[in-house]
Amino acid sequence: MNSKINTVINAIPRMINIHFLLYLIFTKLSHKDDLFLPQSHSHDMTPRYFAGDALGFISIAPFQTLQISNGGILRLLKTIHHGGSTYRKFLSLYPEVRCEPLDSLYFLRTSLNAFDRSLLHDLLFCYGWRESNWGALLAALAPAPEYRAMLEDRRPSLPYASRIVDLALAACGQPVPEQLVEHQHLLISIRSMLDELPAARIPLRPSLNAAMESQYIREVEHIRNIYRMHGTDAAKKQMTQGAIGYYGMSHKLWVANGARAYQPK
Repeated sequence: MNSKINTVINAIPRMINIHFLLYLIFTKLSHKDDLFLPQSHSHDMTPRYFAGDALGFISIAPFQTLQISNGGILRLLKTIHHGGSTYRKFLSLYPEVRCEPLDSLYFLRTSLNAFDRSLLHDLLFCYGWRESNWGALLAALAPAPEYRAMLEDRRPSLPYASRIVDLALAACGQPVPEQLVEHQHLLISIRSMLDELPAARIPLRPSLNAAMESQYIREVEHIRNIYRMHGTDAAKKQMTQGAIGYYGMSHKLWVANGARAYQPK
């Protein structure tokens, strides 16, 4: 673990935002140790979006990313499809009326509202196999021809999720493998259900560049000194400012505050 991560972790016990720690750990450590991350490909591993935002959707998923793997994807699609087919009349009433069997569809719609080429890049190349599985599923549900190159690049290193990648590639224009025809029919039907839910773009914060990360570390050291000299309340007040304040707030709060771009002082 490098010195920057040690600095952050040791700075202010229980006070540093966990999403920034995840950002540092994922972007600087985990991709080096993931056996199922491609070691040679045409895409870099620099995240486009802040990890706390990009990975926040996965953390509240009503199903496990393991279910997207080869052994579980058909069952997962059938489960989502069954709930949607049985309670479809309630889709048009969302969000005023929520129906628990439709939770997976609500969640997928929200995730797709934030999905674009940059997020697919991050999910496929910046984290691990779980995030890549998730990215492939979203690409299968909201396909675009420009996704094909990334999916093809990642596929060889996702042996246990080749089916969802192949389904995403098929949705983006490639032939459908014969053994995945049933999967494809389910996906097409699920996409039509998702189209009945509100689609409103959800912005994500950009990833920290090198200068912003250095500033973040300096702010941590500054707050650490305030914490030692003046206590918790003074330190907490300082943590609402600067890069720490910007990246420390939840994604929900950031959006509620207008999703403003970070303005360094």
